[in-house]
Amino acid sequence: MRGRFALERRGVREGGEVGVEDSVVIAPQGPIMVGSRRELERRAEEEGAGAGRVVIDLTGAEHIDSEGIATLIGLAARMRKEGRELVLAAPGKGMRRLFELTGLDARIPVRATVAAALGGEGEEEAGGDEPP
Repeated sequence: MRGRFALERRGVREGGEVGVEDSVVIAPQGPIMVGSRRELERRAEEEGAGAGRVVIDLTGAEHIDSEGIATLIGLAARMRKEGRELVLAAPGKGMRRLFELTGLDARIPVRATVAAALGGEGEEEAGGDEPP
């Protein structure tokens, strides 16, 4: 099963030059699992090439399995070596809890909103501001 992805590129300067403050938002729709992880990885690598920050907007992600988590860890490690950053945004309550249990939130920044992940409107972390 292949996932569906929305793409948004922000901060590209005139002439197409991309700098550290530039960001790409990738929004997977549906589950992030063994059948869709390669597409997420490809999108993050190709569409995020040259961007200082790649934000994975998890608003539409229904579920993530161990393969999806491993993909995020691998992407974050590669980006870190290149001086770039992977940030996860807007995970649901269950996904946020999974990130806490697995320690993923200690390895990759997780923000409550896409705006926060992009560095605007406060840098709040996900989890504490969700309604019960």
